[in-house]
Amino acid sequence: MPEVDSLPKDKVLVYLEKTCRDLAIPYLEHIIECGNQLPQFHNSLLNLYKEKVQTEMADYLQQLPEGQPPAKAGKEPGDLGELRGKLLTFMETSAFYEANRMFVRFPIDGFFEERAILLGKIGRHEQALSIYVHVLKDFRKAEQHCKNYFNKHKEGDCDVSMG
Repeated sequence: MPEVDSLPKDKVLVYLEKTCRDLAIPYLEHIIECGNQLPQFHNSLLNLYKEKVQTEMADYLQQLPEGQPPAKAGKEPGDLGELRGKLLTFMETSAFYEANRMFVRFPIDGFFEERAILLGKIGRHEQALSIYVHVLKDFRKAEQHCKNYFNKHKEGDCDVSMG
């Protein structure tokens, strides 16, 4: 619809965030799928995903039976798993959000997988690998991180140890 596409996207987003936050996520998903590359929209979508996951995560953790570990990121039951999966996929695939700026918005005592992705995006690979290996105990993801970021022909890229 040409008339919808001509609306000022930033003003539409502000309106949706004030009046009906639940519509802001599908709106941002739509404009990003249509090729919008402005960091402000990618940052906003990432932040809205994080806020919603954080709310649902608190409920999920509260309902877990004592002693039962939570499911892996993106594998949680129901809407939480689906939404967190979207968050992780978006973080891995979008090149247009400001990782440095977004990193400080993720709690230090949770969102470990998300923090590892952000650390990789900002070039702090040793810290990202430390999360994958020591916190998440996910050696496959640590190996994948190395494959994604390191060039074996570039001096210094092979100096990171997972030990």
